[in-house]
Amino acid sequence: MSEIESILKKIVDEAVSEGLPTLVAKEMAKVSTTRGELSPLVDIRQACKFLGISETKLRGMCRAGSIPFHKVDGSYRFDLAELHEATKVGQHLKRC
Repeated sequence: MSEIESILKKIVDEAVSEGLPTLVAKEMAKVSTTRGELSPLVDIRQACKFLGISETKLRGMCRAGSIPFHKVDGSYRFDLAELHEATKVGQHLKRC
């Protein structure tokens, strides 16, 4: 198997195991972080899908201040790049 075929197989395997939307979100977060760009904020449902956890768990993490989030009109909003960074290095950041 060539190097390109190996890379493509890895991408397809990740897309199948994680779900394509989650994989795309993670890649977008990596690119945004690397380029220093602003990422759009996502709602709690999208953040849960990205992290692979329940809304109850994520709300608890927000209340505990162990995950980065923003409050917009009383609702939790999340920056995927911040979530990616926090989970990548095992950080538990306080609310921004």
